[in-house]
Amino acid sequence: ASFEPRPVFATRLKVGTYTGNVPFFEQYFLGGAESIRGFREDRFWGRYTMLASTEYRFPLGSSMTGVLFMDAGDAWGADEAYRTPDIFPELPQHGNFSPQFGYGVGIRVSTPIGPLRLDYGLSNEGSRAHFSIGHVF
Repeated sequence: ASFEPRPVFATRLKVGTYTGNVPFFEQYFLGGAESIRGFREDRFWGRYTMLASTEYRFPLGSSMTGVLFMDAGDAWGADEAYRTPDIFPELPQHGNFSPQFGYGVGIRVSTPIGPLRLDYGLSNEGSRAHFSIGHVF
């Protein structure tokens, strides 16, 4: 039996929170190639997180796949110690849930080490190209 690639819809949903005080680097971070494409890496951060993604994946030959995607989510509610604007002035923090959206197109190339991914994402903060290796989800 031969295997013929076919189009696929893929989705994911991630939610999270933590209790107590944690170091800054252990908070939730979203943005970039692994979460909300179209934003810089780790653009959003906080105590709570929610992320939903959907992709339409379609074959472009035996070793290439095209992708249309949309990501939505946020990380918000940072600990009080991290909310001062002088800590990270270029990354303003959300006190409350404020959904952020990224959408775009991508291509996957199958290799022995896993798929090479190139995505071009758009968001309300501009656009970004994201290159990575492996599956997003």
